[in-house]
Amino acid sequence: MSRHLKFSTRLFLSVLLLVTVTFTLGGNMLLYASFRSACDREAENALVSYRLMQFTAAAVGVNERDIQLSRVVNALSQMHLDPGTALRLRIGDSVAYSSSADEGVFRPVGRETEETELVEQVFVGEDGLHYLQITGALPLGNLSAQLDGVFRIESAYESLHTQQRLYREIFCAVMVLGALMALGLMRLLTKPLKALSATSRKIADGDLTCRAEVQGSDEFALLASDVNHMADELNARIDALTDSMRRQEEFTGAFAHEMKTPMTSLIGYADLLRSRTLSETQQQKAANYIFTESKRLEQLSVKLLDLLVLKRRDFPMHPCEISKLTEEVVRGMAPVLAEQKIVIKGSGEQGERLVEADLLKTLIMNLIDNARKAMPDGGEIRVRQQLTPNGIILTVTDTGYGMEPEELEKITEAFYRVDKSRSRAQGGVGLGLAICAEIAALHHGTLRFESRPGAGTKVTLTTGGEMT
Repeated sequence: MSRHLKFSTRLFLSVLLLVTVTFTLGGNMLLYASFRSACDREAENALVSYRLMQFTAAAVGVNERDIQLSRVVNALSQMHLDPGTALRLRIGDSVAYSSSADEGVFRPVGRETEETELVEQVFVGEDGLHYLQITGALPLGNLSAQLDGVFRIESAYESLHTQQRLYREIFCAVMVLGALMALGLMRLLTKPLKALSATSRKIADGDLTCRAEVQGSDEFALLASDVNHMADELNARIDALTDSMRRQEEFTGAFAHEMKTPMTSLIGYADLLRSRTLSETQQQKAANYIFTESKRLEQLSVKLLDLLVLKRRDFPMHPCEISKLTEEVVRGMAPVLAEQKIVIKGSGEQGERLVEADLLKTLIMNLIDNARKAMPDGGEIRVRQQLTPNGIILTVTDTGYGMEPEELEKITEAFYRVDKSRSRAQGGVGLGLAICAEIAALHHGTLRFESRPGAGTKVTLTTGGEMT
């Protein structure tokens, strides 16, 4: 049931219950202690009176038996008794003297008491009042005498009733005051929670700039600090997600644009071959275009696949002769480059290192291909590699048109192109260097670019150690 109540209500009821229980226990303990003290005083006063009467009655019995008993009875009858007090002298089973005509005011003891023994009984009389009866032996020679004394002790109970009435009045006042204090305390303690709740709602509604006010160093301040930290982390994650979505949209848009134009041309040429009778030259031209564009799309799909798969970091590494791998790439690309009047030269040190050969070859080919695109009018490309104790240092230098400094920070982004029109004309989609950066990271390496407009570009790959 309490789970369905607000925290402020539960706090109010808890404080009120605490005040109630504490005051009730404390008040009852004080009432009990006061009542016991009053009862003890009444019993002590009654005992003193009884001892005095017992001593007086015993003191007058000094002669023969008849004279002694008569003197005792006479002495008892002449005693001044307070209202509510009664005396009775018993000799054996008979009553020798009683100050009250009503024997019902006395309670039976059930046995004779010893000489120094006193029996005390508290009872409620027929009038509804409380009495204390004290019974003890009265030394009268050979007589078996018992003296009963009944004393009214109602004043202790009257005092208790008065204190209980006063306690109830004070209890009501304390409860009202406690309720007001609990209400004030509840509002004071829940004020920071309400502020945090309002802040949380604003954040949930999209106001990521809203922050909770941190005051002091208590638990509420710690909670406010945690809420602010959560908002900061949420804001950062949303920014990252927004950036990721933006990149995905750019990725989708760029890929769709790159695929749309060649696919339209391919469909057009294929339809031309299917629906018309062409000359051998026209057929060759159409078929050649379809083949060229298909190969380009094939390369594009492979690059896209590499870009996604290379997010992994668990590719196995195997020993590889780096100089042979470099020479193989240079030799394989030389004829294509020669068609563009580009001379490629390679040099390097012999030795093995742990690499992923296929991916490293892809990296070198992409660096050379990017250098090729930077030299539409021909030029020279130099590929040089050297070994380090833990890896390799490979440089690809070209004599192309170079880049502006601000372009160097962006060239490894997927689909980024320095010159979009020229890159598209040369078959580029801006994936090569993005793949190179992924492959370099896989080999615990880095790519460094040095370039100036008109002075060419130098790309340095360093893996497994610092650059020398």
